[in-house]
Amino acid sequence: DLLDEIIANRPDTPDNVVVHGDPYNDNILVNPNTGEIAAFVDVGMLAVADRYTDLAMIYDDILHTFGDAGWQTFLKHYGLETIDNQRMRFYQIFNEFM
Repeated sequence: DLLDEIIANRPDTPDNVVVHGDPYNDNILVNPNTGEIAAFVDVGMLAVADRYTDLAMIYDDILHTFGDAGWQTFLKHYGLETIDNQRMRFYQIFNEFM
């Protein structure tokens, strides 16, 4: 049951940053020469929230488009060496309700 799972995975403390709020591939401009992120566009849902709100949203897009190597590269450039799996799962479920 999703309700039980979201309650069980709820983070104890927030990891608040400025989030994009809609960080899908269509809203990210990539430098074609370097492959690095050049800009985020369509920032109408910009907010202060837990960073995993955006990470959980963009995970499937990156994995589908660039594979696990692309996800690992994204995390490296984002500044994370590891993922908090419990927090990630919470926001994956949470985002389904948004």
